[in-house]
Amino acid sequence: MNNILFNIAVMFIAGTIGCTANNQTPADQTSFEGGVAITDTSGVSKRVYSVSGVVSLNEESIEGLRIMAFPLKKSSGPVHPKTAHTDANGAYRLDDLEPGEYHISMSAPEEMERDGRKMTIHRPIQAQTLVIEDRDVTLNFEPLGDARITGVVTYNDQPISDVYVSTHIVADSPENFVSISGAKTDKDGRFELRDLPSGRIAISLHKMDNPDSGGKRWSKVDTIDLTDKKELSYMATLEMEERPTLSVGDIAPEFEAKRLNGSTFRLADYRGKKAVLIDFWATWCPPCVDEIPMIKSIAETYRDQGLEVVGVSLDRDEQALRDFVKEEKLNYVQVFDKEKARSITKSYGVWGIPSVFLVDKNGVINAMKLRGDRTEQAVKALLANGSISAN
Repeated sequence: MNNILFNIAVMFIAGTIGCTANNQTPADQTSFEGGVAITDTSGVSKRVYSVSGVVSLNEESIEGLRIMAFPLKKSSGPVHPKTAHTDANGAYRLDDLEPGEYHISMSAPEEMERDGRKMTIHRPIQAQTLVIEDRDVTLNFEPLGDARITGVVTYNDQPISDVYVSTHIVADSPENFVSISGAKTDKDGRFELRDLPSGRIAISLHKMDNPDSGGKRWSKVDTIDLTDKKELSYMATLEMEERPTLSVGDIAPEFEAKRLNGSTFRLADYRGKKAVLIDFWATWCPPCVDEIPMIKSIAETYRDQGLEVVGVSLDRDEQALRDFVKEEKLNYVQVFDKEKARSITKSYGVWGIPSVFLVDKNGVINAMKLRGDRTEQAVKALLANGSISAN
């Protein structure tokens, strides 16, 4: 579980995933002590609760911070993270949360420019887990300590800028997980982390020259002992990994891997027969799960029109994947192969998920970086121009 949460924190700071809140107003709502009773669109009555609190940290501004609740144990249906933003006083409120365990994260928006495009990323500040049982919960974000880390990041003995640094407390159990600070290196490769607690701290440093797919990534993961320390200097030397940058018109890399049902999936088996929609995803990734209804609908709608859909799962917990597939009634191909997952994602230049590729029946990448309605639009266009035919 710690690895899952740590990866979530890393992806948030990189800006590689973007979660949207599911803020639909229930059709029927009744207030009562200890939560709210709602009736959903299917007529089922259930109780939901809120998490609220105040942020009092040493940030430049406590207004407009993003607070996100991500359910760790899915109850039913797709996972939709809830999102709120702090007001001028640092107050926030997350509503309509079902009972269960949640990862509550706080992050600050930062504007940046890449390849001439302006984009907003969210720098994680603090996060932790909590359990909602039968009442509303108050969760305040406060400094966890007064220790400080100052550091310099280099590669090939040269300082490296724009490296994202994230940290969390090394805990014995998922319930004690707390993400505590984030920063970015300046032009001299320097960074500072404040308000850190005494104890063992896990630190992750990484930078990507292309956050969408392919390119180079510089990274390092380490553990720092801050026990009984107020200040620590840290020097980090990053390692670099490079992945291919694929484009529309390229031949899709061939791969074969184990399916969840025990058989073997081979992309080459569809050459000349069907187009293939490849979805790199995981059950622990909120944006991936948000895409599942669309992917499932496409699989059901176009399977008899010359399209095969395959999910390449990057889950670590096979049972979690099996439970999700069963609960959501996903009846398209699911690939789960721990031994080959890294090599497959590397061949496709995948750094972050979800990552969706549409490959025509000739094995050529027809579309990529697909999300939401654009996925079905790409499938329709491919079918309509006659470049694929039903098998």
